[in-house]
Amino acid sequence: MDFFEGFIKYWVVLFACLGFSYSQAQLSEVDHWEMVVTDGQEWNYFPGISSPQASWNETWFDDSGWLRGASGIGYGDGDDQTIIDPSISLYMRIKFQVIDTSKIIFLVFYMDYDDGFVAYLNGTEIARANVSGNPPQYNTLAASLHEALLYNGQNPEEFRIDSELRKNILREGENVLAVQVHNFTEGSSDMTAIPFLSAGIIDTSRMYYDTPYWFTPPVDYSVSELPILSINTFNETIVDEPRIRAWLSIIDQGVGEVNYIDDPITGYDGWINIESRGESAQMFPKKSYSFETQDSLGENNNVSLLGMPEENDWILYGPYSDKTLIKNVLCYKLARDMGRYATRTAFCELFINGEYRGLYILMEKIKQDRNRVDIASLRAEDVAGDQLTGGYILRVDKVDANDYPPWTSYPETGINGLPIDFQYFDPDGWELQAQQREYIMKFILDFENVLNGTEYLDPVSGFKSYVDYYSFIDFLIINELSKNIDAYIYSTYLYKDRDSKGGKLHMGPVWDFNISFGNVDYNNSAVQTFGWMYQDDYRMYWFRRIMQDQIVRNYLNCRWHELRAAVFRDDRIFGYIDSLVTELRVPIDKNYQRWPVLGTYVWPNIFIGDTHEEEITHLKNWLHDRLAWMDQNIPAECVTAIEEGTVGTGLVEVYPNPFYNKIRFLSQKSNPIRQIFIYDKTGRLIDTLYADLDSRTFGEWIEWSGKNFRRPDLGTGLYVAWIELSDGTWLSLKLIKSGY
Repeated sequence: MDFFEGFIKYWVVLFACLGFSYSQAQLSEVDHWEMVVTDGQEWNYFPGISSPQASWNETWFDDSGWLRGASGIGYGDGDDQTIIDPSISLYMRIKFQVIDTSKIIFLVFYMDYDDGFVAYLNGTEIARANVSGNPPQYNTLAASLHEALLYNGQNPEEFRIDSELRKNILREGENVLAVQVHNFTEGSSDMTAIPFLSAGIIDTSRMYYDTPYWFTPPVDYSVSELPILSINTFNETIVDEPRIRAWLSIIDQGVGEVNYIDDPITGYDGWINIESRGESAQMFPKKSYSFETQDSLGENNNVSLLGMPEENDWILYGPYSDKTLIKNVLCYKLARDMGRYATRTAFCELFINGEYRGLYILMEKIKQDRNRVDIASLRAEDVAGDQLTGGYILRVDKVDANDYPPWTSYPETGINGLPIDFQYFDPDGWELQAQQREYIMKFILDFENVLNGTEYLDPVSGFKSYVDYYSFIDFLIINELSKNIDAYIYSTYLYKDRDSKGGKLHMGPVWDFNISFGNVDYNNSAVQTFGWMYQDDYRMYWFRRIMQDQIVRNYLNCRWHELRAAVFRDDRIFGYIDSLVTELRVPIDKNYQRWPVLGTYVWPNIFIGDTHEEEITHLKNWLHDRLAWMDQNIPAECVTAIEEGTVGTGLVEVYPNPFYNKIRFLSQKSNPIRQIFIYDKTGRLIDTLYADLDSRTFGEWIEWSGKNFRRPDLGTGLYVAWIELSDGTWLSLKLIKSGY
């Protein structure tokens, strides 16, 4: 560790210790809470048409020439008592008296704002959100949109002032609270500023204002049964591009152990770069983040975080509209239980710059990696031959302004479907060579030309020659089980490996289930526990076309019942949900103390539970009904039995059946067998037999040994033969391989 890095680490640790000086014992000493500054009081304010004097936030500044009005101050949305003209920024000050500082042992600042702010107590910064600059200039725009909360039935955001800072800046007699508020755009239709300052009083004396209806006493955030992640941004605001440099420290004493914010750092302790992430999630006050672990030079640093395989790309997901807090974790676990890769997850509690940010989920970012999407690494020099054919990860999703432009495919006339925008995801379009972008685009277009054609069901030259349809079915199952509102249209990933490694297109990994399990207010079909999402006209038409294949439908039936007999059993799924709730029993309460959204509407909830228990009960009830509906409505049938002896169809005979090490197929002379496809009981293609129609004479059997080149012995059990005759007729026969 060089001197500079050691210096940074020293200040990170010191900052953390100062920022978390609350303890449960100290909180218990508070007799009651009062508001030193509350809404409706008169403030002096100055619309940000220019910069005020640098001392505007100090006690001695003369604000007698400023305008005066009651908070909240702003415009739009009907949540302000003092209405001002539209402005980029707003400066406001209020003087208040403190009678006895010795009786105030805690100080908490609350702010309802639109869109960003910085707050000062006696000239010292005590809180900020969503705006950068030291200090921000009058024409600085907020980093992103942030909607006010009180008029939406939610609580203002909480910012605790650490004990040492409180002792140093709070004075007996006159004090000044100053706040500067910033809009996201110059022509914004709304602005809100409603500050509060609350005090924890050590005795029964009443000196200030009563607490408002929404207020609940603070809880101790400094102790956790989960790993603690602490990020120091050195007073920079985390925005949605560009990423900023920050320092991440992890305290994790192990499973079953309690972590304290001032414990020695036991996990990662180093640089990251970080940005906020998501589409609709950007409007929530509880942000989600993408970050990379880095070395001191800013290069990628592959590390293991919370027991996950080493990598450098990570996500911190902050569930907000998903009030169960577990939908993503549940669905990724179910996908992994199906045998598919899905991002690994770990619950944690997050602090940023000394402020508790709530319950978070550390997740792996989707990318090419032997421990993630295990496909070939596509290098810049891979522009020809087998190397050009993989690996690619694509995404169907909304396109951000800074993303590489997507390319669009169109279904043929007469095909019921909308155009699809494809993004180069990993490598992204900026990294790919022209030959690589053209190759994967042509592969998708060639696949779609077949899918759009009249012969797309042909088992040899049809869509199955391009795609691994087993992955499509697993993708369908997990998205249909949850009725994921984004399925087949947003947050949809697909990948292709090199031709030498199979080369077919796979769906997945699955992603983003925060708006799922029926709790959405803008799509009635997504609320119901009946019906299929893939059949919606505005979603990817691929699935509607593929599901017309009887082989695929049969496989779906087999796969569903296979899962329901094992990892999708009711007791397994609901038992896992219960285990998550048990694991989170304490962090849940703290999260909802920090983000008190229970019992209030958060987009796009249609069900609003007053407690976390009610949210979990709604999830369980909905899922129970959905499982039951899918049990009754999975299409087609799964082959489950077979008759002993020769099977005759009138067109083909099979003998012997059951068989031990050889089975024979015989067709009529006038309509000989062209090819045979052998599938196992789950619908997976095992072997392909081609007949030599020119040299074979009638009476000559086509033999299958019950083996293929990959496995010398496929094992006993049920198999299905799909047989094409020379006139195009298709037959399905049930086979069984015995062990004697």
